[in-house]
Amino acid sequence: MLYHLQTSLGWIGISITNQKVVRLEFLDEPPRQQVKPENYASVVSEQLQSYFQGNLINFSLQIELKGTNFQHQVWTECSRIPYGKVVTYSDIARNIGRSGSARAVGNAVGANPLPVVIPCHRVVAKNGLGGFSGGLWRKELLHRLEDIDI
Repeated sequence: MLYHLQTSLGWIGISITNQKVVRLEFLDEPPRQQVKPENYASVVSEQLQSYFQGNLINFSLQIELKGTNFQHQVWTECSRIPYGKVVTYSDIARNIGRSGSARAVGNAVGANPLPVVIPCHRVVAKNGLGGFSGGLWRKELLHRLEDIDI
């Protein structure tokens, strides 16, 4: 089921299957049909809102990820980045034993189906922000929220 949540970063689409979050997607426009979160989606919404208000550091959500083994390695490593800290794409490549594959790491980070929950916004390029599936302006706001200075 797809739910919608309005946040300080705009609308977010929340996809839930079998009481697990499978996708979060930033929307550039309000949804045509707004489905208010209920049941487990309410838990997800509450945790997201609490994070955006600066009151939550770690999410405790049931998630289900679909991707390649490499993507799972990258997403797991992203999940280990502490609140308020950043690492580079090269750092992640090295940490998963794939030195020299920073570009592939960037592709895996860009394919993250759960931005914010799996904090890919904490991954930056050696010389700046890098990219972000939700747009660089959202990545900058997330950095401000977590008091990250690049």
